[in-house]
Amino acid sequence: MGVTGDTVEAIRLKLDIADVVSDYVPNLQRSGKNLKGLCPFHNEKTPSFIVSPERQTFHCFGCGEGGDAFSFVMKAENLTFPEAIEKLAAKTGVPLVQTEKKDRNYEEKMGLKAILDFASSFYHSQLLLSSAADPARRYLANRKVSKESLERFQLGFVPDSSVFLEEARKKGFSEARLLAAGVAVKINGRLRPSFFGRILFPIRDSKGGVVGFGGRVLNSEIQPKYLNSAESLLFSKSRILYGVFEGLSSIRSNREIILMEGYLDVLMAHQYGIESAVAPLGTAITSEHAKTIKRYGAKTVIAFDPDSAGRTAALRSAEILLPEDIDVRVAVLPQDKDPDEILIEKGAAAFKTLLDKALDPAAFKTEILLSGEKGPLSSSKKSEVAHEVFALISKTSDEVLRSDWLRSLSQRLQISEDSLRMEFKKEADKKFRFRRPYESSDRKGDLKTSPAKVEASPFERQVLCLMMKNPSLASIAEETHFRSPDAKATWQALLTVEPHVPGWPARLLENAGPAKPLASELLMIADSMEGEDPQQELNRIFTRRRLEERLRELEGRIHSQQEGELHPDLRLEYQKVLCELKGSR
Repeated sequence: MGVTGDTVEAIRLKLDIADVVSDYVPNLQRSGKNLKGLCPFHNEKTPSFIVSPERQTFHCFGCGEGGDAFSFVMKAENLTFPEAIEKLAAKTGVPLVQTEKKDRNYEEKMGLKAILDFASSFYHSQLLLSSAADPARRYLANRKVSKESLERFQLGFVPDSSVFLEEARKKGFSEARLLAAGVAVKINGRLRPSFFGRILFPIRDSKGGVVGFGGRVLNSEIQPKYLNSAESLLFSKSRILYGVFEGLSSIRSNREIILMEGYLDVLMAHQYGIESAVAPLGTAITSEHAKTIKRYGAKTVIAFDPDSAGRTAALRSAEILLPEDIDVRVAVLPQDKDPDEILIEKGAAAFKTLLDKALDPAAFKTEILLSGEKGPLSSSKKSEVAHEVFALISKTSDEVLRSDWLRSLSQRLQISEDSLRMEFKKEADKKFRFRRPYESSDRKGDLKTSPAKVEASPFERQVLCLMMKNPSLASIAEETHFRSPDAKATWQALLTVEPHVPGWPARLLENAGPAKPLASELLMIADSMEGEDPQQELNRIFTRRRLEERLRELEGRIHSQQEGELHPDLRLEYQKVLCELKGSR
């Protein structure tokens, strides 16, 4: 369901973008009338991220991201616009007034949410109070799960009885809805609770809403060991990461994600103070996960189980994260210890040391490939290993990383660095040459993958900045003043705003369309311009532009005529325009 435009405006007027951004960007520093900090959307050491409390906008001069509070939250939390409205409405206390137009799935989603919330609460009570949950409580106690962790993650237990279904019917939940929510199944025509006999892990979205469950068996004879909810309108395994909601604050402040394999690994990491730990839901990392991770954290350390399957999964995950330009490393854990065992036996400090010593993906893959080798490597083995690692190195478009990883590989294999680089280039060129036209390239600069550049001439930038000081001045410009599409679109967006209405910069960005990055950047530049009267300066610039165009026209006519044929009036006008140009500086 949508919300009314008045509701959106009410939320916008009550928001303070500095307050919103400070939840995600720690240590924002005052810089004149603006705020400056490290950008949450790309990895940087020198702050280039600017927040303007006056205009209620943000812009990063490093990566080009910009917008208002709504677009910031959408980017920071991977939300849709309606989801961002809902979140910010809760923050500001503005009631959501719905429009008549509804999302066709809205009622269904609300019904599923109600059932999942009820199931989570019911099964959590069962774990804490029911005698049927004694084996589950003993298992969790043996795994050293604290009572605080049980409460924080709202773990539950599903008894093999009809109690839940009876209570659900009393609440008015239909059989069809229970089946659709994945909390009930039909076995031999009989309705039974899903996950019966399992410890239940509620899975939450980034806003904290329960969207599904993961269940772990207590009886080792039952397979599979872990079972997740089926895909639904709310639940998608390929997008959701377990622990993101619980760890959101830590992920934002540390700008790091620890990627683990299972529910208990994440829960125990949080219990020991490593609260940026998350895990995929019993499946491999997907490109959707990678996009989510990129939005949430600048760095990722993979800490999977040290067995063969875990190492393979760690490498596969790294290869999926690298194309997203995520700073990824892989922790090398002791062969006989899973992450939760290290935490319990050695403590958080020892585990953090392993994370700090994590290898880059190329080094990790090299060590795996060489793990069974004894004695000096043959030339053919070196070549084999090198080409295997080349495949991983080519996943990143960062030339600095490629260079560094190739240097380390040459040292590890005791191969000439120049020879290794030549072979890597030959391999890369071969793949590029035989790539089909519709396949994208990992190479930097490839037209299919490079972000579109923001194009605008110095003249266009100066004019637009002055107009942003006073948007009503946009009407004195003409379309012919703007040649680049982005500059023209920004000017047209300026014509649509009402500068006397609070929050006009946000509406400017909404109306700029594809030119939003340019509009966002110029808003910040205009904010720093002082001491100029925008109207006088624009008049001076346009006058000078008109004189320059007339001078070029006169020069063309003069050059096309013979010396004796030059009309005196033409020479006189040329000299006059030249003098006016000198006076307009």
